[in-house]
Amino acid sequence: MPEIIKNKEILDDVKIFFEKQSVYKKIVDHDYTGHKEIYQQIHNFIKENFKQDFSLLDLGCGNSAYIAKALKNTQIKSYLGIDLSPLSLQLAKENIKPLTCKATFLAENFSSFIENTTETFDIIFMGLSLHHLFFNQKEKFLIKLHSLITKAGVIIVFDTFLNENESRADYLVRWHNLCYNSWVKLTRRKKKH
Repeated sequence: MPEIIKNKEILDDVKIFFEKQSVYKKIVDHDYTGHKEIYQQIHNFIKENFKQDFSLLDLGCGNSAYIAKALKNTQIKSYLGIDLSPLSLQLAKENIKPLTCKATFLAENFSSFIENTTETFDIIFMGLSLHHLFFNQKEKFLIKLHSLITKAGVIIVFDTFLNENESRADYLVRWHNLCYNSWVKLTRRKKKH
């Protein structure tokens, strides 16, 4: 029998999580962030370049729904998903399950994990996660990632970035305008998430 959660703070966290997941799902379902094309390209790259068994580290994996699709019909032998959210990791376990590879999930800050591991991977993947680091942390972080890939390994990153000569403030205005003007299937309230 499932445990009844009585702690209001936990219930509020769960409610906020699922509300944000719902908004995120709508953003992805309407392809406002280009997920379909991006993950198709990732799938094609992996199929062309990893014909033998490979391992993949997914930093900031969230619910792993799209990477699971990208890994379908590939030679993945092991998957390690790192995310701060235990609730996201529960969803990720279900989404990765059809791949039938060894799958491990850790509820941890991906930056801390990287600092403390010596394990190597054939592919290190970060989808919309690198922006969580401050600018001065990124170079050191990427150098450390490079030390954790196998000889023929790769690092795959997709994220939002400043345009050349664009300030952070200008970027935020551009992003805000894009969301409000293009994400027409979301309510004004949902666009604030």
